Amino acid sequence: MSLLGNLFGGGAKPTSNTSNFHQLSALDIDKKNVDFKSLNNRVVLVVNEFATLLGKYPATDLTIVAFPCNQFGAQEPGTNAEIKAFAAARGFTGAGALLMDKVDVNGANASPVFNFLKVASGDTSDIGWNFGKFLVRPDGTVFGRYAPTTGPLSLESKIVELINSR
Repeated sequence: MSLLGNLFGGGAKPTSNTSNFHQLSALDIDKKNVDFKSLNNRVVLVVNEFATLLGKYPATDLTIVAFPCNQFGAQEPGTNAEIKAFAAARGFTGAGALLMDKVDVNGANASPVFNFLKVASGDTSDIGWNFGKFLVRPDGTVFGRYAPTTGPLSLESKIVELINSR
């Protein structure tokens, strides 16, 4: 593996035997298990940033699931308590906001959630930098994968389309 691969988690392509996002679970920022079955019939935006869409839609329509990650230039070095305080200070709270435990999104230690999202999106390449996004349909299937440069607001028309498709 190259030096960059070691730094950014490159290596073997992710695999997943999971067929639906709702079959997954992960730890939240307080180390409590979150079963994604609870998000059935909602559009889900999975990001590793604090999205600006929070509050524009009821939690019953859109849930933003944020996974902090420290694989990109050590941009997320804080403890879970520090990350939680940082997120709360910027308004990432409430029923539509799920702040998850810090994870790896690439490499051998990548979260099963991100392995599934990559495989289900049809793009198993490494996430290149912070703020990669995945949009999940209300039925738990992956709608799309979006680059770090794609702003959350540019996905709004797709989110509305998915909300209205229920």
